[in-house]
Amino acid sequence: METVRLALIVSFLVTFSGLVQAQYVPEEKRQTETAADTTAPKKKEKTQAGREKPEKAPKVKSESTNSFWKKISFGGNIGGGFGDPTFLDISPTIGYKLSDKFELGLGPNYAYYRFKNDSFSADDHLYGGRVYGQFNLTKSIFARGEIESIRVSFPDSGLAEAPVRR
Repeated sequence: METVRLALIVSFLVTFSGLVQAQYVPEEKRQTETAADTTAPKKKEKTQAGREKPEKAPKVKSESTNSFWKKISFGGNIGGGFGDPTFLDISPTIGYKLSDKFELGLGPNYAYYRFKNDSFSADDHLYGGRVYGQFNLTKSIFARGEIESIRVSFPDSGLAEAPVRR
């Protein structure tokens, strides 16, 4: 029975860990300039005397605050299945871009599962955390390495008293 339970947990985590993924992209990164906008000269404003007005410098936020938040990314997984068995998985992440290609991040994990049949039932809350590193190969393709630590409870089913065979 322990083998069945462990197989269910592992298959649940493998199947649903990448079911839904999301990542927030700031609006200024989503907008692109057209070729016409970049090549067209800007019209200069003139004063009443006919002289050109000097261009105003754009307002800039503190350089360190602005650059820090541009390097932060949010994402994660949400997955679920209801019926028998029932699964729910919520795993948000937050990452920091060390460069244009590489990001390090972390996040909590929470999963709930319930399984019932005539001879076996299981109901548990799994939780833990993860740390990851992600290398962006292109804009939409990346390689990711991740390590997780998850708390799983195995109630005493009487199997612990059986002799261990080697």
